Amino acid sequence: MEANKTSSIIYKILRSVMILFWIYVGMDKVWQLSTFRIALEQQPIISYLAPILFWLLPLMEIGVGILLAIPSVGLRAWGWRASTLLIIVFTIYIGLGVLNVYAQKPCMCTSFLSRISWTAHLLINIVILGLSITGWVLHRKVAKYGERVITGKTNIALFLICFIAMGAISYRNIHYTKSKDVWYAPDSLYYYPEHNDVSRPIVGSLAYRYDRYTGPCRQLFTKKSCKPTSLLTNRWLAVQKGG
Repeated sequence: MEANKTSSIIYKILRSVMILFWIYVGMDKVWQLSTFRIALEQQPIISYLAPILFWLLPLMEIGVGILLAIPSVGLRAWGWRASTLLIIVFTIYIGLGVLNVYAQKPCMCTSFLSRISWTAHLLINIVILGLSITGWVLHRKVAKYGERVITGKTNIALFLICFIAMGAISYRNIHYTKSKDVWYAPDSLYYYPEHNDVSRPIVGSLAYRYDRYTGPCRQLFTKKSCKPTSLLTNRWLAVQKGG
């Protein structure tokens, strides 16, 4: 009986952690959909799926958080399955990048882990995968013994609080972190002096679209000491000064 109680407590902690995790990473992408799409278009292997993945992935991640928060034991089980499967896919994809299987390293698609190495990213994913698998196993055990300490109304309230809190935190981190003046942009866009480079037409198109959507806003959150902006942004600034 004591063991079942301990398992129930551990399960509730893991469940809360995974709900917070999935809501945060999903909302983080929602607040910067245009930049997220550009980042996906630079990914090896999956770049051709960017028009679908840039909106599907955030919905899937938030959906997993919703499933884990639902009072229904059956739907919650599907949430644990989806959580484990997504983390496995992400971990394999990152692992192949760490092993230099791809021609180029994948670029960061979220501000959540934008300041760490890919090896550290892989280790964090493995830890999260372990938490998800453990939660799935404990869910089956808790459901078997019928220990449902948290009521349905409490589940819904917990999810709403987590959703609002994580959405506000991710929005603030992306748009209002003035102490760091960081704008999470995909790497490599700043390394090409011209957009209309005949040898790299795809890179030029990405850079143009990136400036078009984020150029005016990015200037509000970057310092002069940051990486130099691209040619189109510099022209926009010159026009503003001239006006």
